[in-house]
Amino acid sequence: MKKFTRMAAAGIAGALILAATGCANNNSGDQTSATKSETTAEITTEATTEAPSESTDATAAAHKVEVEEVVLDSKKDANGNEYKTIVPKITIDGKEASELNASISSVIQKNYGLEENGEYVDGYQTKFVWAVKDNIISIIFDADYLTEDGGDTVAFNYNIETLAAVSNADVIKAYGLSEDDFKTKVADAFTGYWDSSEGFKNEDKANLKKSIDEISLTTVTPCVLPNGELGVIGRIYLPAGSQFEDKNVVFDLKDLKAASLFS
Repeated sequence: MKKFTRMAAAGIAGALILAATGCANNNSGDQTSATKSETTAEITTEATTEAPSESTDATAAAHKVEVEEVVLDSKKDANGNEYKTIVPKITIDGKEASELNASISSVIQKNYGLEENGEYVDGYQTKFVWAVKDNIISIIFDADYLTEDGGDTVAFNYNIETLAAVSNADVIKAYGLSEDDFKTKVADAFTGYWDSSEGFKNEDKANLKKSIDEISLTTVTPCVLPNGELGVIGRIYLPAGSQFEDKNVVFDLKDLKAASLFS
């Protein structure tokens, strides 16, 4: 059985940047969320089905943005239960963003793919939501691990006009926030989440402090939420004795509460 591992919110996105650019240097000190690949990524499993996404199409500045759900892969277990890898097909002003779509599909398949495991299906089942703010589009994935508890959440941000990655700094700038203001909001969201969680509030807060101390534009991922508000995927270190060391949580930075995007 595949061992469950968790990556930081920005980790998968960073891997996509390095694969596409071949360079780990970032002079701004800010990790971008994803990037447009220079060539169409090779997809080992052909997409078979398309369906409208849960979000409707959106207008960003002078651009019309549409996103469809594509079933990149599906597998059935011995009982006939079907599991799917769902990825986006982004279309801007009537033209499919083919290279960008291929890049997203490639990184999702590589890190959150499905595997046959005898009578069972192992790996992750994925779904996503998306949203637009000005010229930024965010794609937020939920990856549900099938054979063990747990999963992951990761977001990618792109410029609609250039299809290039949007830096985390530029995402918060779209909402008029400085880096310090952003970090304060994230810290407040972490604290509220800890204090309101039944299993956390009476625990030693050392891991909450560790979570807050690590907040930066390279360790959390800001994104546009479907309600139009600024969100963030942040890593919370869990109390000692928890099943996992940490978890990624999506927060709405307007009300500073966890956002229920996939319930």
